[in-house]
Amino acid sequence: MMHLLIGIISSAAVAITAYRKHALSAGGSVAAVVVGTVLVTTAHPFWFALMLVFFVTSSAWSRYKRKLKRQVAQQFAKGERRDALQVMANGGAAVLFACMYIQWNDPVWVWAFTGSLASVTADTWATEIGVLSSARPRSVLNGRKVDTGESGGVTLAGTLAAAAGAALIAVCGYVLSPLDDVAMPPRWHYIFAGTAAGLIGAFVDSLLGATVQRQCVCHVCQKTVESLSHCGRKASPVRGVSWMTNDAVNAIASFSGGVACIFLMG
Repeated sequence: MMHLLIGIISSAAVAITAYRKHALSAGGSVAAVVVGTVLVTTAHPFWFALMLVFFVTSSAWSRYKRKLKRQVAQQFAKGERRDALQVMANGGAAVLFACMYIQWNDPVWVWAFTGSLASVTADTWATEIGVLSSARPRSVLNGRKVDTGESGGVTLAGTLAAAAGAALIAVCGYVLSPLDDVAMPPRWHYIFAGTAAGLIGAFVDSLLGATVQRQCVCHVCQKTVESLSHCGRKASPVRGVSWMTNDAVNAIASFSGGVACIFLMG
């Protein structure tokens, strides 16, 4: 009960602060409290702290040069505040892996948790920094230039940011690991696996974005956008699967990063 109470209080404090800073919507704040409470009740700071590293750094990058990003942000289905679906899409797989560790106490779920958060961190950092690149992004499929902000586009700046974000999670994961010295792998192995898994997850996100993610065309500005409405009018789907939204892509990529880390830890 004490861990539950601490979880609710600490998660609520973070969620309220994020709401006031316009990083979370009301629904996103509630979802964040649920996610944070579950992680705190694991009775080890590793789970909650690593999630906090992802959230704080990603929120900071989203605020960096926000005015320059607003025009590009209009192409995305979501606004500047993360809603409940976004919170669960980014943190759902990580929470699942944490619960698996509680149930079976197997180190593989620590690897999976690290890889999952490394993936969403890599993807978020890549997006927030990549859109500021002076060079036009190129499609992850064929290397052709695409519009800034278009799903499936990558830049050198974004890729380097993705690697840095994934590496940060891997390093913090090693430092905060709940495992004892006997169960811990060599430092280089843990950090390499976590970083590589994060990049794999970010690549899966870009690949899905370029192939099956729902994309629409705005009849006013003629831009390709993720949302079903744009410029005050209904947008028409032009490619992708109707249910494959950005949240679905994020959830799949996050899970993929976790699974990849398990295999990389071997």
